[in-house]
Amino acid sequence: MVSGIYVITCFVNGKVYVGSGKDLADRRSHHFSALKGVRHRNAHLQASYTKYGRGAFSFAVLEYCSVEDLIARETWWISLLDSCNRIKGYNILPPDRHELSDETRAKISCSNMGRVFTEETRRKIGAANRGKARSQELRDRISVAKRGKCLPREVVERRAASQRGVPRKPETVIKVAIANSDYYRATSPVGEVFAFRGLNQFCRENCLQASKMCLVAQGKRPHHKGWKCLKV
Repeated sequence: MVSGIYVITCFVNGKVYVGSGKDLADRRSHHFSALKGVRHRNAHLQASYTKYGRGAFSFAVLEYCSVEDLIARETWWISLLDSCNRIKGYNILPPDRHELSDETRAKISCSNMGRVFTEETRRKIGAANRGKARSQELRDRISVAKRGKCLPREVVERRAASQRGVPRKPETVIKVAIANSDYYRATSPVGEVFAFRGLNQFCRENCLQASKMCLVAQGKRPHHKGWKCLKV
């Protein structure tokens, strides 16, 4: 049983939920079990989970600490990541403030029970988020959360199915052909160096996105999941 501070990150919108626990493994299991069963106490986090699915969320340990220091360290991380800010996170109150009463929780639960967004509301949410530029701080935070992780098979298959039969633009075809014929040198997050030909195949084998690694090779991104890449 290990105690510490953790963060749940939504890859789609970059929002985070910071928490603490005496048993981190138990907290992880409790969160995702409640989210899967649509009974999580945090309505904001539950709404995002219901909308985006399990594959859009990760659980990572921010630091290990003693049980006595949990509240202080959780407060510090919430302040650092500004996760009580509705735009940036899912936390409702910092841990050193009063908690919601059972009566208030029950009222919130009843008001959200069975709530389903209409198609019009979904379109409005999509339009409001379309074209928003992510800050470099947010990009780095998402990158750290994704580092070393692979998307679940069902997410990969769903994305592949959505693109099946969709004709590629001529410029995309050219980019893919070039990416598969050039030689590259990539450096992993732990400093291992790989020399290879064919960016797409290498990215598939290492759970990376070829499009983003291509941007790294072009100097348009500093890294992708901690990986650096250079065309040779």
